[in-house]
Formats: sequence, structure tokens, C-alpha cells
Amino acid sequence: MATDFKSIPIIDIGPLLAKCDDPKMGQDPGVAHVVKQLDQACKEAGFFYVKGHGVPETLLKEVKNLTRKFFELPYEEKAKIKMTADKGYRGYQRIGENITKGVPDIHEAIDCYKEVKPGMYGDLGKPMEGCNQWPTNPPNFKLLMEEYISLCTGMLSSTNQLLTVYHSMFS
Repeated sequence: MATDFKSIPIIDIGPLLAKCDDPKMGQDPGVAHVVKQLDQACKEAGFFYVKGHGVPETLLKEVKNLTRKFFELPYEEKAKIKMTADKGYRGYQRIGENITKGVPDIHEAIDCYKEVKPGMYGDLGKPMEGCNQWPTNPPNFKLLMEEYISLCTGMLSSTNQLLTVYHSMFS
């Protein structure tokens, strides 16, 4: 359960990622320290920022600039990729369309996920079946975002594998 905290935890996961292919990673004190920080942040704040993730700063800036350009477009342009259930809940949502605990969120979003092929997860995955929707404007949105998503999911996959190793430490 999250508790009061004074600042958002910032965790350098570099040591964790550096050891992801090392069969002796469980013996590394740097890895253990990162895992303990992640555990504490999840319990006390409920979220955290990461650094040392390996995503190039230039790519982060490009993503930020590109998404800003998209969200500055007129609603009619953004609505061309409007999120719907039949599209696997992927696409654009304007302010107030996303509801959390019965309250409309005050943000715009483009939701994209790992693409789910029909039947991939049986009946459970049926609502999420579909392909991501990408805007045609800005023109290189899809290409840049797929590169960014690939780097982030690769990092998360490596981190998840390492956290599984340490799960017993915090159970």
C-alpha cells in the first residue's frame, strides 16, 4: 500500500540491466540494491522514475517533440484514430474520455500496446485483440514510436526477468 512520500523515487536501473545476461546476477550487490529500491518505491509511493535505462536522450527528445506536434493538431485530425472497443482499445482519447474510478481524467492520450492476434490469449484476450492505430500526421510518428516502444519493452522484459529472481527476497 502506498504511503506518504516527499518526492518521486528516481532509480538508476543501469546495474540491473548490465547484469541481465549474467547467470550470477543474484550475487551482485548492485543488482540487489536496485531491486530493493524498486520494491520500496512500489510499496511506499506506488510508482517511480527510472534512469540508466539505455534509451538515448536524443530519442526521448524526438518522441517528446513528435507527440507534442500530434497533440497540437485539431481534434478532427486526432479523431481519425479514435479509440474504440472494436479496435482493441487502441488509439486517441480526448480530455475526459478516459474514466478512472468513475471520474473523467483530464488528459489526452494515444494508447498503443503489444499487438494481439485473434485467439492469441483465448477468450481472456479477446477485448484487446487488434493492431495499434497510428496517425499519418506527423508523418514519421509510427516509425519513431515503434523504435521507442521496442527499446522500452526490451528494457522492461530484462528488468522483469531480474525482478523474478529476487521475488523471494521480498515475499
